[in-house]
Amino acid sequence: MGFPERPLPPRAGGLVPVGGPRLGAGAADGAREEAPYGEGSVQLFIQADFEQHYFTLREDERHHDRLRHICAFDLVANNADRKSGHCLLGEDGRIYAIDNGLCFHVEPKLRTVIWEFADEPLPPPLLEDLRRLAAGPVPPAVAELIDADEGRALLKRARALVKIGRFPTDTVGRGYPGPSCSVRAVRAVPARDRHAALRARAGGVVGFDDADAATVRRTAPLVLAREAR
Repeated sequence: MGFPERPLPPRAGGLVPVGGPRLGAGAADGAREEAPYGEGSVQLFIQADFEQHYFTLREDERHHDRLRHICAFDLVANNADRKSGHCLLGEDGRIYAIDNGLCFHVEPKLRTVIWEFADEPLPPPLLEDLRRLAAGPVPPAVAELIDADEGRALLKRARALVKIGRFPTDTVGRGYPGPSCSVRAVRAVPARDRHAALRARAGGVVGFDDADAATVRRTAPLVLAREAR
């Protein structure tokens, strides 16, 4: 089942008020403006260091809180397209999450590169925001852009995340953007290399379904260069 036939930028613009001061902070897509010919959509251009992306930003612990916020945001919004290059380091030192259009589907669609926080407890301030969202109703600015079923699914995901109180894990190896990964091939790779291996598959670096562990380890170092483009 695909996404509803509604313009993506306005739907993406609804992401900013999801939750509280932390959840959704930094979402930069689809600000809606009154234009000379009526209501329209624009996308805010972020002046950023384009040499930086998720896989470089995560190496600096100073960015981890912001990346956790983006991670939680993607979980409740059911983001189907969080790639490495969608995390920008702005000139103001903040990390901005862009390209947020593929969200809010009622079916599980989560695809993200942000799995480094898996099984960590949710930080208390972030958990507070999630509880506020889970209590409902859907924030009005979001409710006007999604249908009732999507709104119920949004609240259900928030409640599930509050209930477990931790960042979930990708237990089947299908949570990365790109073609489906072979679970058997993932498990054949040492644990320390699995994220790089999955990124290789998500980036199209290697035909992962047919690759053995040695091939994945050899090609995984290409991922960062490819993602940085």
